[in-house]
Amino acid sequence: MTDAPGNDPNLIRLQAIESDIAAGKLREAADAINALARTAPTDARVYLAGAMLSRVARDLPAEIDSLRRALALLPNRPRVRLDLAKALSRGGKHAEAVATANAAVAMEPTNLMALEVAVAVAYTAGDPATVQRHLKSALALRPNDASIHRAL
Repeated sequence: MTDAPGNDPNLIRLQAIESDIAAGKLREAADAINALARTAPTDARVYLAGAMLSRVARDLPAEIDSLRRALALLPNRPRVRLDLAKALSRGGKHAEAVATANAAVAMEPTNLMALEVAVAVAYTAGDPATVQRHLKSALALRPNDASIHRAL
């Protein structure tokens, strides 16, 4: 949300939604998200805001649904995949979480944050082979990192 408000008709509304969420005005934020989703159904930021609201409201199914909608609109954004992988993992959908994190790593194999999330998701899923594979990739990027050596 970095565009100037004059260039982006949804930016001010999205910023207001974020402020409402931060202030704990979850009903107001939900109403604004729903209204914005009707007028801007192809703006992935609406669904990312919905995911943020759902996370704060501790509504994991809604968070996952919102992230899936955002990912459908932004399929080339590894960050959205990683957020979805973490939510799926929290929801016990481990196989899908690992696959989603692996897809993000495949898109950005030198992204240490992606590797870190993939390791955490695979660990939670009880998938030691995937944990080791991602740790080895991370070690290739940071050969002197003692924490990666210890994890291996």
